[in-house]
Amino acid sequence: MRVLVTRPEPGASRTAKRLSALGHEPVLLPLTGIAPLPTPAIAAADFDAVTVTSANALRNTAEEVLAQAARLPCFAVGDETARLAGEAGFAAVASADGDAGDLAALMKQRLPDRSRILYLCGRLRRPTFEAALSEAGFEVAALETYETLPADYTPESLAAHLGKETIDLALVYSAEAAIALVRLMHAETLVKLSPAPLFLCISTRVAAILSGEQHKTLVAAEPTEASMLSALRDISSAGAISRPIFMD
Repeated sequence: MRVLVTRPEPGASRTAKRLSALGHEPVLLPLTGIAPLPTPAIAAADFDAVTVTSANALRNTAEEVLAQAARLPCFAVGDETARLAGEAGFAAVASADGDAGDLAALMKQRLPDRSRILYLCGRLRRPTFEAALSEAGFEVAALETYETLPADYTPESLAAHLGKETIDLALVYSAEAAIALVRLMHAETLVKLSPAPLFLCISTRVAAILSGEQHKTLVAAEPTEASMLSALRDISSAGAISRPIFMD
């Protein structure tokens, strides 16, 4: 299958390698980009724990800030983010192996009331996770380390990225990418070159943005790339789809 990868770099290239190993042809079209933000200095003594819901937050945190933060226990949303936190120097890392709701529940279980939490995050984010932490009795300080920017493609650059063959499936990782994909699907050039018959989304929130399009939309069983690729294996093997959720 020709699989469109819409996530930003450096994740897009890693996904491409995984797709190639599964026998698919990856087509890279990052629909968002990541730009680091200047991060103010922190003191580890001001906090009791660190939390992170995006690997990009770790990748774009200044080294001196990471050095301070790594002295604290770290709570990560999933295994991939937890792995990256370990590589960044955190000695004590706990993974919620789920979504932001699972992460908030894990932290409530393991941390005392009124713990001071340093949240490494992007400027563009939903307020629900921070609200859940506040409701759990934590004091949350958000440290924005990166910004998510929309990608800009001309018809010529789209043609160069996509080639002339059609796309069999598109992997969609974020609401921002879904919005950008809808916009491009309505562009004449993209429709001609890539009528992607199937969207495979990381969450129901992302899928809802695409559900009005004239294509089948699937949601991975869990909000992780591993679950998305597991669903892709189901799709490509005898057309059996057991785990993903359909959304029309």
